Amino acid sequence: MPKIQITKELKKKLILILALIFLLAIGFLIFQRKKEVSLKEKEGTIWQNLATKLKIIENPEIYVEFSKEEFLPQKMTALDKAFYFFNPNDNWLFKFENGKKEKIETKEKIKMTTPFAKNSILALRMSEENRLTLFENDQSKETFSLKEPYPEFEINDFSAFRQNLYFLDSKRGEILKYSFPPNLPKIWLNPKTQKPIGAKSIAIDGSIWILTTKDNKIEQYFAGQYQKTLEINIFPEPKNFEKIFTSFDLPYLFILEPAQKRVIVLEKTGEVFAQFQSEKFNDLKDIFVSDKTIYLLNGQKVYWIKF
Repeated sequence: MPKIQITKELKKKLILILALIFLLAIGFLIFQRKKEVSLKEKEGTIWQNLATKLKIIENPEIYVEFSKEEFLPQKMTALDKAFYFFNPNDNWLFKFENGKKEKIETKEKIKMTTPFAKNSILALRMSEENRLTLFENDQSKETFSLKEPYPEFEINDFSAFRQNLYFLDSKRGEILKYSFPPNLPKIWLNPKTQKPIGAKSIAIDGSIWILTTKDNKIEQYFAGQYQKTLEINIFPEPKNFEKIFTSFDLPYLFILEPAQKRVIVLEKTGEVFAQFQSEKFNDLKDIFVSDKTIYLLNGQKVYWIKF
């Protein structure tokens, strides 16, 4: 091989090239460092913004309270300013309206309820036949036996929207639709769409919002089709979401999380609007929202929060 003669001119060129490579490397490292700092600052700003949306309530206001001898409420629903409380082990409802409590006999135990039409609620009975009773003006008006769409149909949650009833079967990942009065059921989800297997809770505002067991995710369905999963950036990070609540006239989704003694208010895009936390939210069981007020059933008490 011929020898390469390194002249003074070639040495100068090599030194310039090496210097240029060195400067480029230094510039790249500085750029990367600034980028990392910028990302950290941006992330810090995001978490700081989320933290400012967290309101700690030392002494939440009590709306109503039951003594242990009086009643052990487990769930609640409401019509305007009338609240109805029940325990699946009892054969009655407790109504609270205008500062007065009233016991309403139901003859059978109740598994779950939902507001329906004006002055009406629907109650799913604690029976193998999936019996549904319409209470109108606090009187049992009519009871229906739901026809099963398939064997081993299991109801985990249900809600009403515009004279239609929607039942969640978490095990099958199906939503069943009944027109009222309930007759033949219809499988609401498209057979080819994503299924909410293992879901915990549903809420309806035109879309159906599903709270999933896995990863505390919220899925939106519309016209029988999966639409999206909300990306939720929140601090403190979720541990175990329990219930979702919304309605046609509410612009937000409300998430109950007893594990962290809080209720989360989300925009329907997934952005955090607010969250309320209190050490006194130590036995959260249910939530209802009306007229910019959140009602929280916590043990024997109902707290209320204006937002």
